[in-house]
Amino acid sequence: MFGPDRQLEWFVPLFYSTTAAGRVLVAAVPFACAVAARLVFGANRLTKTLVFVTVAWFTLNILMAPFRASIRQDYLMLRSIFR
Repeated sequence: MFGPDRQLEWFVPLFYSTTAAGRVLVAAVPFACAVAARLVFGANRLTKTLVFVTVAWFTLNILMAPFRASIRQDYLMLRSIFR
């Protein structure tokens, strides 16, 4: 199952089998945790970096949401070609 060419193969089906609510949680929970950390610990370098990274993660998830189905189809097609 694992090897140089299949290291992340277990992760992709896990990611695509989540529900819509699960994908929203994957996008929103890290951002909420970073904002909570900033409120608790104040505006220091670590919390600013956490907020920046989680905003980028949230934005990427929102922008990629319409393409998830086509990305999954492309992945399955490539997987069947290279098997």
